[in-house]
Amino acid sequence: MSSLKDICEGVPVDPLPEPKNRDESVPHAPVRTPDLTREEQRLALQNALRYFPPSVHETLAPEFADELRNYGHIYMYRFRPTLEMRAYPIDEYPVRCRQAAAIMHMIMNNLDPRVAQFPHELVTYGGNGQVFSNWAQFLLVMKYLSEMSDEQTLVLYSGHPMGLFPSSPDSPRAIITNGMVIPNYSSREMYEKMFALGVTMYGQMTAGSYCYIGPQGIVHGTTLTVLNAARNQLGSDNMAGRVFVTSGLGGMSGAQAKAAVICGCVGVIAEVCGEALYKRYNQGWLLEVTDDLDKCISMIRKAKREKRTTSIGYHGNVVDLWERLVVEYDQTGDLLADLGSDQTSCHNPYLGGYYPVQLSYEEARAEMHENPVRFKNLVQESLRRHVAAVNHLANKGLYFFDYGNAFLLEAGRAGADVGENAGLHGTFFRYPSYVQDIMGDIFSLGFGPFRWVCTSGDPSDLDTTDDIATTALEDIINQGVGTKKERVRFFSNGLAIFAPGALFTVSCAGNMEKYPFDSQTCLISFNAWNYNKGEVSLLPEYEEINLSVFSENNIWTLGETRVTHGRHTDGRQLDFYMEIKRKSKFVTVNVVVPLLFLSCLNNLVFLLVPESGERISLCITVLLSISVYLTILNQTLPQSSEPVPIISYKVIVDLAVSYLIILMVVINLKLYNKPDNEKVPHCLQTMYKCFSCSCRKAKCLMPSKYPDIRSYINDCVEDEGDTDKPQAKRPHVKVENESKEIVSWRNISTAVDSICFIVFNCITVCSFCVFIRMTYV
Repeated sequence: MSSLKDICEGVPVDPLPEPKNRDESVPHAPVRTPDLTREEQRLALQNALRYFPPSVHETLAPEFADELRNYGHIYMYRFRPTLEMRAYPIDEYPVRCRQAAAIMHMIMNNLDPRVAQFPHELVTYGGNGQVFSNWAQFLLVMKYLSEMSDEQTLVLYSGHPMGLFPSSPDSPRAIITNGMVIPNYSSREMYEKMFALGVTMYGQMTAGSYCYIGPQGIVHGTTLTVLNAARNQLGSDNMAGRVFVTSGLGGMSGAQAKAAVICGCVGVIAEVCGEALYKRYNQGWLLEVTDDLDKCISMIRKAKREKRTTSIGYHGNVVDLWERLVVEYDQTGDLLADLGSDQTSCHNPYLGGYYPVQLSYEEARAEMHENPVRFKNLVQESLRRHVAAVNHLANKGLYFFDYGNAFLLEAGRAGADVGENAGLHGTFFRYPSYVQDIMGDIFSLGFGPFRWVCTSGDPSDLDTTDDIATTALEDIINQGVGTKKERVRFFSNGLAIFAPGALFTVSCAGNMEKYPFDSQTCLISFNAWNYNKGEVSLLPEYEEINLSVFSENNIWTLGETRVTHGRHTDGRQLDFYMEIKRKSKFVTVNVVVPLLFLSCLNNLVFLLVPESGERISLCITVLLSISVYLTILNQTLPQSSEPVPIISYKVIVDLAVSYLIILMVVINLKLYNKPDNEKVPHCLQTMYKCFSCSCRKAKCLMPSKYPDIRSYINDCVEDEGDTDKPQAKRPHVKVENESKEIVSWRNISTAVDSICFIVFNCITVCSFCVFIRMTYV
């Protein structure tokens, strides 16, 4: 496997490649301790042998068993290509699809010894960021990619190629997932077992997704972080003579040295691994190196005194460095560090991500394999010492920030004083995250790192991309904040005037309480975030917003406007206030008035004749109509409005009234249909007489001197075929002699209808008046 064509032919089995011993000229991953049972070891071998035909199992099984026993994982070193591993020009890959060649280009870049942390173990960065789990997977994926067409997609899980699947030219050429483990099994111990078994792997962010581009990808972000830490915490972006102390010179953390130089400060980076440190030094990312702590302190003092920009790599443990800085302060009163952070791989602290100060690098690599329990205890003790030294200097003026590497999390688990506070909104520590405290305003602007890939491998093409980026940046610098037609005008008194031609889409939190007759006050703030106190003061040209190019809106009417300085911003912020009032005619005509009509219509049910049978139908129809309007309102109003709009309460009141009307109609129909021979209670008779007399003043309303009309109907209608039946005698009523009024259930029902009609009309009118009073007046 000495050519690109060879590695694209799949896993060679006839004949098998010659066995390979570990090449000690390159750095290797620490020995893993998965603690497999005998049965799990058998399963790990079975999973590894699935890539090969049975004819070679007898040869490979003992070899893979030795790798599992000696290194804690089956890497299949025998199948590591002899071809120089690097990103070859994209046109040199034997493929049918150019996109496949680009993927192959990126995979081989991830495994380039100049890029990868442990290239022979297929680890790109972070101590355990795997590109593949073993070399057989690498060869199979390269074979699939060489065969892929523009209408196929390669699917991979944790390095294992599932196969080529039909797709389309617009579909992704590769779909990748890594480390998919359900929470019940997502512990560090279970991961070590599953990785040894060959069923999962951790791909970090860009290792297992084949898009790692080394420190280039992070140097811009690190530069912005360090620079903004100085601006926000030290009060200046002039970092001459300032010292930034941190640790880590690996794949991602290696950018810290370059970023410190770009910022113009003194960067001091501790690294326990000599291979990693001298790799960055030989690549030009690190300017000075020493393994003597006394010399390191002397170099810091000299560079700080001379205000010289440099990056110093200390080959040793960062805990020793921090503790020595504490001693220097206690003895001389000199705070030699202004900024501090950490970029050790603390997400993986017990397998090479963090080396304890009590052991040398070589001793630690042996101890983590031979005595993992003791190694863990030493790591936790080292973390406690680490944090104690940082805390001491932070109390004297050092600004320390977390750089997203789980340092504070693991230190807290180790019992260090990191001020951990777990609450409803997450876990907080004494030292804020760089995202919270430093980069928040940068990220909010959508401003991020520049990165690109030169797939041709031609240095002139890379120079071209560099020239494009350089020209763009120079143009921005030369033009200031505006475009060529919007240059800043400077005056001798220090005043600068510019009119940026830009369109901003803004929104404000609305108070919808008085919808649709609501008014809102919107605030737009402009802040010179990249200037410090005293460097710039923003001055408004007018006390009101210039409306010379303002155009009317069909929903809102613009009222009063004003421009003021923001509070507590030292003149670096301008606040623009706008009073806007909603044009309510549309909502009034289409929502408010129909609601009033529906409410009034609801009350007419008490005027319907009970025999019509339409009372319940009318009530239900009105209830459903009001419910529909409530749904329309819910879709129209913002769900986060606070307080709740009064109109919502109005509709809910209308719904409640409608429910009460239905209840009263049902009860009244029951009264209306009670039998005549059932006596009306005395209290209801009294109520009826009082109501009827009050309605007709002295004369009683509808005196019931006659029996119910149904008795006459029954008397007059003969049953068919029963002509001989004796006719019921019509009762003789002497009106003139009647002195006592008879009250029937129908009289009670009629009175209830009248009372309900009056009461519910009053409720309707009152609720509408209250709504208008609270929203419009």
